[in-house]
Amino acid sequence: MKKIISTLMISVFFLSCSNSEKEENTQKIKLVQNFESSIKILEWFDNEMPKDEIEYINSLSGIEIMESNVLLSNPDTNAILFFKEDLILFRENVKEYESEYGLNIAFKERKRTANLLSKIQTTNFDTLAIKRALQFFPKGTQLKTDANVYYVLTGWEWGDAYVRNVKKVNGKYKVAETGNPALVFNLSLFTKLYGETTEEQFQTLTNIMSHEIFHFAFNEFKNESTNYPLISDNDYKHQLFRTVQNEGIAHYIDIKKVLITNFSDFEKYQKENFEKLNKAIISFSSQQIGNEDKKKILQCANVGKYWEKYGAICGMFMSYHIERLLGKEAITKTIKNGAESFIETYIELQLQHRELPKLEI
Repeated sequence: MKKIISTLMISVFFLSCSNSEKEENTQKIKLVQNFESSIKILEWFDNEMPKDEIEYINSLSGIEIMESNVLLSNPDTNAILFFKEDLILFRENVKEYESEYGLNIAFKERKRTANLLSKIQTTNFDTLAIKRALQFFPKGTQLKTDANVYYVLTGWEWGDAYVRNVKKVNGKYKVAETGNPALVFNLSLFTKLYGETTEEQFQTLTNIMSHEIFHFAFNEFKNESTNYPLISDNDYKHQLFRTVQNEGIAHYIDIKKVLITNFSDFEKYQKENFEKLNKAIISFSSQQIGNEDKKKILQCANVGKYWEKYGAICGMFMSYHIERLLGKEAITKTIKNGAESFIETYIELQLQHRELPKLEI
């Protein structure tokens, strides 16, 4: 594993006909892949965890971003150790210490993550994954997305993959409201959760890469569109609608093939999550529920176990039904017109197909 940083540049060109003229849609993705955080932790494990390397490990950009994300993901940040302290305590008692950053998992999975990391470093990501991520964007738009990809072995328990804006603050990388986009993969969770073989884990990672690239491109598209105006943090309903659209389409891209082939296997999740979504929408209009509780309800729309993220999962099923019954162009239209368009398109579709779960607006 000698490669620490590499650059993957993929340009995808679409040609379509409109009014008898060719309309070019150029979309470019530039990914700078950073492997050092994973490599150094694996070397540290192999070398019996020397104490004098902890300072250097803690200074790596991927580690700094991972740590910042863990601290922000925990509502009581005072209860969480910094990663450097966690490394020291783990080193002193590997067998019994429960790491707050998942070092126990990383240590247990180290051989399998080494294999997965090697596969990632020696295999060019299929351009099909990029095309899948961009398949629903309107023709004629131009997207140019540059992002860093960080492969780490530790982090938040639900953070197998995530996109964050990051910037340097006092010489250290931090997750921030604004900054440069970064995609982080926790490879220890991939080897633990996504199959027994390296190939299975790599295929899942490729699927999720498409999911996350969609977020990159969609965020850029929204910034250039007048159909995604700023909304108040306390406008919980419309914040939820944006989560349903953004995460729903991304999850659909990720799992589309399996969903189309085996939809009946997932119907129970559809029923459960639409019930949760309807309850959330009602709660946001309630005077009896305080803002803190509403924030928690909104957070659960896209945080937690995969099939329990009611906003993302309902949006995924909505995307499936919209494309299945109205065609791919219908999803494209909602991306162009905004989150309310996505919700309205599904409501109108459900009125025509009563077997679909009802959305209570």
